[in-house]
Amino acid sequence: MFSPEKIKSIKNSDRVLEIGPGGMPHPRADILLEKRFNDAEWFAQSGNIKPDFKGKPVIYYEGGKFPFKDKEFDYVICSHVLEHVSNIDEFTSELKRVAQSGYIEFPTIYYDYIYNFDVHVTFLLEKNGKVLWMPKAESDIQKYKKIQLFFKQTLDKGKYDKMIYQLREFFFQGFEWEKDFETIRVYDINDVCYDTSVLNITEIIDLDKQRIKLLEERLDAIEKSKSYRLSNKLSIIFSMLKFIK
Repeated sequence: MFSPEKIKSIKNSDRVLEIGPGGMPHPRADILLEKRFNDAEWFAQSGNIKPDFKGKPVIYYEGGKFPFKDKEFDYVICSHVLEHVSNIDEFTSELKRVAQSGYIEFPTIYYDYIYNFDVHVTFLLEKNGKVLWMPKAESDIQKYKKIQLFFKQTLDKGKYDKMIYQLREFFFQGFEWEKDFETIRVYDINDVCYDTSVLNITEIIDLDKQRIKLLEERLDAIEKSKSYRLSNKLSIIFSMLKFIK
């Protein structure tokens, strides 16, 4: 999750479900739902992060209908899951069936065209309160596999990820919803692209430079104080980003 600060509506009394938490469940999640994979598949689907469910109960399912009653939860978190799903309409109908409200986050086509993760099967874009989606297989993205492999290797080294955080407002979208939201299957790749005429790239980059600087200062302070072990840089970033606004 790249924008946990966007989760603002969870009440203390809410029962919270998180779907596909991967290696880092949200601290407010009460129940975790994971699709059943073998070990190799699960590791790839979770972003190659070793699982740590923090002792939270995990329910595994085979896909399709979620194993919960209607409106069993007050809030559902679904972060970086939809890009792995082939039928967005069916999946999101289940989100809305089991919960009253929730938070959704996913990468945009710009992130996927750079890194092209094999486990991502769908392009998505939130526009005017609607989620537009298109199967990745209907694009020409695979033509650029050798170029994308270069960028993916730089990312795998763990030393070239600042661009992601500087451009996270473009690379990822996240929003809260209540009661309902619409999903639309589209057939033109332009429909899952931003309207570049309204983008203010300079303003967002400057804002994220401030965020990253503050994050680095806080991480440095933690390392020097040795108040706790830094076992996973990404988990630290996850926990700190919610304070950076």
